[in-house]
Amino acid sequence: MVTKYKFPISLGLCIIICTGLGVLSVFQDYLQAVRNNGSFYISESLLFNSFWLLFIPGILALKKLYASRVTSRFKLIIGLILSIITHLLLYAVLIHFLSLLFLTYAYSIHHTLKYGVSTLLISPFVIYGVVLLIIAKQKPSGEVSSDSIRIKAGSEFKKISFREIRYFQSESPYIRVHTELKSYLHNATLKEMELQLDPKAFIRIHKSAIINLNYMDSYVSRNNGDYDIKMTNGDVLRLSRNYAADFKQSV
Repeated sequence: MVTKYKFPISLGLCIIICTGLGVLSVFQDYLQAVRNNGSFYISESLLFNSFWLLFIPGILALKKLYASRVTSRFKLIIGLILSIITHLLLYAVLIHFLSLLFLTYAYSIHHTLKYGVSTLLISPFVIYGVVLLIIAKQKPSGEVSSDSIRIKAGSEFKKISFREIRYFQSESPYIRVHTELKSYLHNATLKEMELQLDPKAFIRIHKSAIINLNYMDSYVSRNNGDYDIKMTNGDVLRLSRNYAADFKQSV
């Protein structure tokens, strides 16, 4: 099952927010010039505040790269670092060429990059960080029909129907897939697998386990907020109190 996502940040909203930040920054430059009895040059202010408009393609690039696929925490961190570096480099190059074309003085890439790192670094860190956090927290909005996964069993790849799977358990850095007759190690994480499963049939019961509700026999309280879930094959799994509310809504 391939999961699709609806990315919550639209192109229109991105343009409005980034343009608004740019306009506010230009206005801030004006107020600062008035307060200091200095000169205000609209062309230079617009030029340097093009920094905010670069977030539009930056966010859209992240959307395209990450919004339609499962992402690990490591990939999100790498995405954040690369987004910040790319943004600052593009900003320095853009300032250089625009000033070369439209101003009497061309700002060097080196000095603009130093200015960006020393003065503006926090902004891309926060904005791209928030966008990637939104991506990491996304919920599936729809699925493309598929009813099986391919698992490597020795030197072969075995196709296993989701209907055959009783539960998944974390066995870092892999997960163990339990079927009626056998269990298999699979190179994935529970988070990645959870996003591929039908939420009507599979539910997370613990940070280390996902079960197929069709193979659940009963559950009993441990009197401490946790529960024991008995599967139809006799296996007993722990239901953590952190997942109990969602579990009870599903059974």
